[in-house]
Amino acid sequence: MRNMVFCLLLALSSCQEDADLANAASTYFPQQIGNWWEYEGTRREIVDTLQWQGLSYYVWATTYSSNNDAYVDTAYYRVDQDQRVYVKYDITQAESLLFDFSLDAGETLEADGKKITLTSTKANIKPSNTQISDCFSFYYDIPGLADDEHTIYLAPGIGIVSTVPDYGIPQKLSSAFVGGKMDTF
Repeated sequence: MRNMVFCLLLALSSCQEDADLANAASTYFPQQIGNWWEYEGTRREIVDTLQWQGLSYYVWATTYSSNNDAYVDTAYYRVDQDQRVYVKYDITQAESLLFDFSLDAGETLEADGKKITLTSTKANIKPSNTQISDCFSFYYDIPGLADDEHTIYLAPGIGIVSTVPDYGIPQKLSSAFVGGKMDTF
Protein backbone atom coordinates (compact mmCIF):
# COMPACT_ATOMS: atom_id res chain seq x y z
CA MET A 1 0.00 0.00 0.00
CA ARG A 2 2.83 2.41 0.88
CA ASN A 3 4.51 1.70 -2.44
CA MET A 4 1.27 2.43 -4.29
CA VAL A 5 0.85 5.78 -2.46
CA PHE A 6 4.50 6.65 -3.17
CA CYS A 7 4.08 5.83 -6.87
CA LEU A 8 0.89 7.91 -7.03
CA LEU A 9 2.62 10.90 -5.39
CA LEU A 10 5.60 10.53 -7.72
CA ALA A 11 3.32 10.43 -10.76
CA LEU A 12 1.37 13.49 -9.59
CA SER A 13 4.55 15.51 -8.96
CA SER A 14 5.84 14.50 -12.38
CA CYS A 15 2.57 15.68 -13.98
CA GLN A 16 2.84 19.00 -12.12
CA GLU A 17 6.42 19.46 -13.34
CA ASP A 18 5.35 18.67 -16.93
CA ALA A 19 2.47 21.15 -16.62
CA ASP A 20 4.85 23.82 -15.27
CA LEU A 21 7.26 23.27 -18.15
CA ALA A 22 4.39 23.34 -20.66
CA ASN A 23 3.74 26.94 -19.55
CA ALA A 24 7.38 27.92 -18.99
CA ALA A 25 7.40 30.60 -21.69
CA SER A 26 4.44 32.47 -20.19
CA THR A 27 5.81 31.97 -16.65
CA TYR A 28 9.38 33.06 -17.36
CA PHE A 29 8.67 35.53 -20.18
CA PRO A 30 5.35 37.09 -19.11
CA GLN A 31 3.81 39.22 -21.83
CA GLN A 32 0.96 41.53 -20.97
CA ILE A 33 0.40 45.10 -22.10
CA GLY A 34 1.53 47.40 -19.29
CA ASN A 35 4.27 45.11 -17.94
CA TRP A 36 7.60 46.93 -17.57
CA TRP A 37 11.13 46.26 -16.34
CA GLU A 38 13.77 48.80 -15.28
CA TYR A 39 17.50 48.19 -15.42
CA GLU A 40 20.24 50.78 -14.93
CA GLY A 41 19.82 53.17 -17.87
CA THR A 42 17.18 51.01 -19.59
CA ARG A 43 13.42 50.56 -19.33
CA ARG A 44 11.49 47.91 -21.27
CA GLU A 45 7.71 48.10 -21.53
CA ILE A 46 5.07 46.12 -23.39
CA VAL A 47 2.98 48.78 -25.10
CA ASP A 48 0.78 47.00 -27.64
CA THR A 49 0.08 43.89 -29.70
CA LEU A 50 0.36 43.54 -33.45
CA GLN A 51 -0.83 41.02 -36.03
CA TRP A 52 1.72 40.44 -38.80
CA GLN A 53 1.38 37.81 -41.51
CA GLY A 54 -1.01 35.75 -39.40
CA LEU A 55 1.13 35.83 -36.24
CA SER A 56 0.53 37.75 -33.01
CA TYR A 57 3.37 39.81 -31.56
CA TYR A 58 3.74 41.87 -28.40
CA VAL A 59 5.27 45.28 -29.04
CA TRP A 60 8.07 46.18 -26.61
CA ALA A 61 9.43 49.73 -26.32
CA THR A 62 12.92 49.94 -24.85
CA THR A 63 14.14 53.33 -23.66
CA TYR A 64 17.88 53.79 -23.25
CA SER A 65 18.86 56.79 -21.10
CA SER A 66 22.18 58.45 -20.34
CA ASN A 67 23.34 62.01 -19.72
CA ASN A 68 19.82 63.48 -20.10
CA ASP A 69 19.43 61.84 -23.52
CA ALA A 70 16.94 59.08 -24.30
CA TYR A 71 16.57 56.77 -27.25
CA VAL A 72 13.54 54.52 -27.79
CA ASP A 73 13.77 51.28 -29.73
CA THR A 74 10.95 48.89 -30.62
CA ALA A 75 11.03 45.10 -30.84
CA TYR A 76 8.33 42.51 -31.49
CA TYR A 77 8.11 39.25 -29.49
CA ARG A 78 5.97 36.17 -29.86
CA VAL A 79 5.75 32.74 -28.24
CA ASP A 80 4.89 29.69 -30.35
CA GLN A 81 3.05 26.52 -29.29
CA ASP A 82 6.39 24.75 -28.68
CA GLN A 83 7.49 27.19 -25.92
CA ARG A 84 9.90 29.13 -28.13
CA VAL A 85 10.22 32.92 -27.95
CA TYR A 86 11.04 34.79 -31.15
CA VAL A 87 12.02 38.42 -31.65
CA LYS A 88 11.92 40.81 -34.59
CA TYR A 89 13.76 44.12 -34.40
CA ASP A 90 12.05 45.26 -37.60
CA ILE A 91 8.57 43.87 -38.23
CA THR A 92 9.31 43.41 -41.93
CA GLN A 93 12.48 41.36 -41.31
CA ALA A 94 12.88 37.71 -40.34
CA GLU A 95 12.38 36.75 -36.73
CA SER A 96 15.16 35.29 -34.61
CA LEU A 97 14.90 32.61 -31.92
CA LEU A 98 15.57 34.09 -28.48
CA PHE A 99 14.54 31.40 -25.96
CA ASP A 100 13.52 27.75 -26.28
CA PHE A 101 11.86 26.64 -23.06
CA SER A 102 11.41 23.10 -24.40
CA LEU A 103 15.16 22.40 -24.13
CA ASP A 104 16.52 20.23 -21.34
CA ALA A 105 19.17 21.74 -19.04
CA GLY A 106 22.55 21.39 -20.74
CA GLU A 107 21.02 21.08 -24.22
CA THR A 108 22.31 23.34 -27.03
CA LEU A 109 20.74 24.25 -30.32
CA GLU A 110 21.98 26.33 -33.21
CA ALA A 111 19.66 28.91 -34.72
CA ASP A 112 20.14 32.08 -36.72
CA GLY A 113 23.93 31.78 -36.59
CA LYS A 114 24.13 31.49 -32.81
CA LYS A 115 24.41 28.71 -30.26
CA ILE A 116 21.84 28.79 -27.47
CA THR A 117 22.33 26.58 -24.42
CA LEU A 118 19.82 26.18 -21.62
CA THR A 119 22.36 26.00 -18.78
CA SER A 120 19.87 25.64 -15.91
CA THR A 121 16.20 25.59 -14.97
CA LYS A 122 17.02 26.10 -11.27
CA ALA A 123 19.62 28.89 -11.29
CA ASN A 124 19.91 31.34 -8.41
CA ILE A 125 20.76 34.98 -9.09
CA LYS A 126 20.95 38.17 -7.09
CA PRO A 127 20.36 40.98 -9.61
CA SER A 128 20.56 43.73 -6.98
CA ASN A 129 19.63 43.18 -3.33
CA THR A 130 17.22 40.26 -3.69
CA GLN A 131 18.11 36.59 -4.20
CA ILE A 132 15.89 34.95 -6.83
CA SER A 133 15.64 31.16 -7.17
CA ASP A 134 14.43 28.75 -9.84
CA CYS A 135 15.59 30.87 -12.78
CA PHE A 136 16.07 29.64 -16.31
CA SER A 137 19.49 30.62 -17.65
CA PHE A 138 20.31 30.67 -21.35
CA TYR A 139 23.89 31.04 -22.63
CA TYR A 140 24.50 32.59 -26.07
CA ASP A 141 27.51 32.40 -28.35
CA ILE A 142 27.99 33.46 -31.95
CA PRO A 143 30.85 31.29 -33.25
CA GLY A 144 33.56 33.34 -34.90
CA LEU A 145 32.77 36.54 -32.99
CA ALA A 146 34.75 37.69 -30.00
CA ASP A 147 33.23 39.01 -26.77
CA ASP A 148 29.60 38.27 -27.72
CA GLU A 149 29.04 35.52 -25.16
CA HIS A 150 26.44 36.23 -22.50
CA THR A 151 23.91 34.60 -20.19
CA ILE A 152 20.30 35.74 -19.74
CA TYR A 153 18.51 34.85 -16.50
CA LEU A 154 14.70 34.68 -16.39
CA ALA A 155 12.76 34.44 -13.13
CA PRO A 156 9.30 32.91 -12.70
CA GLY A 157 6.56 35.53 -12.79
CA ILE A 158 9.09 38.30 -13.47
CA GLY A 159 10.92 37.73 -16.76
CA ILE A 160 14.48 38.81 -17.57
CA VAL A 161 16.23 39.69 -14.32
CA SER A 162 19.79 39.90 -15.59
CA THR A 163 21.94 39.75 -18.70
CA VAL A 164 25.51 38.85 -17.83
CA PRO A 165 28.15 39.17 -20.55
CA ASP A 166 31.29 37.06 -20.27
CA TYR A 167 33.19 40.33 -20.81
CA GLY A 168 31.61 43.55 -19.62
CA ILE A 169 29.13 44.92 -17.13
CA PRO A 170 25.98 42.92 -16.26
CA GLN A 171 22.55 44.44 -16.78
CA LYS A 172 20.59 43.91 -13.56
CA LEU A 173 16.89 44.41 -12.89
CA SER A 174 16.12 47.13 -10.33
CA SER A 175 12.30 47.15 -10.50
CA ALA A 176 9.45 45.59 -12.43
CA PHE A 177 5.70 45.81 -12.83
CA VAL A 178 4.45 42.43 -14.06
CA GLY A 179 0.89 41.14 -14.05
CA GLY A 180 -0.32 44.05 -11.90
CA LYS A 181 2.37 43.52 -9.24
CA MET A 182 5.25 45.92 -8.50
CA ASP A 183 8.59 44.54 -7.28
CA THR A 184 11.93 46.17 -6.47
CA PHE A 185 15.19 44.27 -6.34
